[in-house]
Amino acid sequence: MIDLKRLIRGAAIRTPGFRNRRYCNLCRRHAAFFYRFGHKSAVFNELHIIGGGERKDCECPYCRSHDRFRWSFYLIERYTNILEGSCTVLQIAPEHQIARRIEQNKLCHYYTGDIMPGRAKYVVDVTKMQFGDGMFDYIIMNHVLEHIPDEALAISELKRCLKPGGTLILSFPVCSDRKTFEDTGIVSDEDRLRYYGQTDHCRLYGTDCRDHLEQYGLEVTPYIVKETLDSKTIRKMALIPDDIAFFCTKK
Repeated sequence: MIDLKRLIRGAAIRTPGFRNRRYCNLCRRHAAFFYRFGHKSAVFNELHIIGGGERKDCECPYCRSHDRFRWSFYLIERYTNILEGSCTVLQIAPEHQIARRIEQNKLCHYYTGDIMPGRAKYVVDVTKMQFGDGMFDYIIMNHVLEHIPDEALAISELKRCLKPGGTLILSFPVCSDRKTFEDTGIVSDEDRLRYYGQTDHCRLYGTDCRDHLEQYGLEVTPYIVKETLDSKTIRKMALIPDDIAFFCTKK
């Protein structure tokens, strides 16, 4: 049987000038193009949600990292000591591409957790974590908070487990033209899709998301792709220019 994906990767390598096209900072490889990824969703387009839906230039053909994985790892590599320092780190719902890179640092005490058994080292409910107070220098949680009904309890637990001066690294899909919206009366899949863009989302984060996080006693530093990287690098890494992540510390 012909391995079509292997042929495509081979063609990408042989394409003249491909090194100027795409680069994955997680596997450190170049490609002529990235694969299309994500679910087609007219709602994501209608709500102007950044960081979800179908993207035509998203998935690395080698390590299968997505745009938001590469963005998160860029921030980890540039603005933390997770990859080379002595630290204790918890990652919730870990992306295995990022996990592999963190695990290379033998000085890092690295914990992974997920609500579903078998997806990480520990089964972790973010609203009731089994870890001690002030245990972690960093907690990483990408595209998880929007799935948790009790946001306040989750953030309280995350803060409890952070060391003084520790950093919570957060990201989630963000609506670019309206404020954060949540209605506890919205429970059906149909209504969640209509109002939040996805059937398993519990709220829609919006333009006030920094203020929204700060109400929980966090000092929040936002990092936006287009304000952090030049346009050439954004194209090369196939990132979403308006994608955003937050570094949060306890006040």
